[in-house]
Amino acid sequence: MNQRLQICQEVEAAGEAGLKGITANPRFRSISQRAKAVILQDAVDEGLIEGFRILQAHHYFRLTEAGRFYLQTAMTGPKAHSILDEIEAEMAGDA
Repeated sequence: MNQRLQICQEVEAAGEAGLKGITANPRFRSISQRAKAVILQDAVDEGLIEGFRILQAHHYFRLTEAGRFYLQTAMTGPKAHSILDEIEAEMAGDA
């Protein structure tokens, strides 16, 4: 399973409270927390999740609309992806 899908699933499982991430202060992060920070930042950069608060020195994350869409479509097969690509191309042509 790829890391983007795993992060999206973890954030979705956390629910409305949000996924409790890593400590906000980089000096207090362990090596594993530093690795997770990179993965989380990649997901933020790709627009799949967003940080929405810092509580008790930890970042909390929730899914964006793009993250929900990615999570819903990530488990579909290649045929479904090709159909979705065709639909998106048609919609882009109509615009």
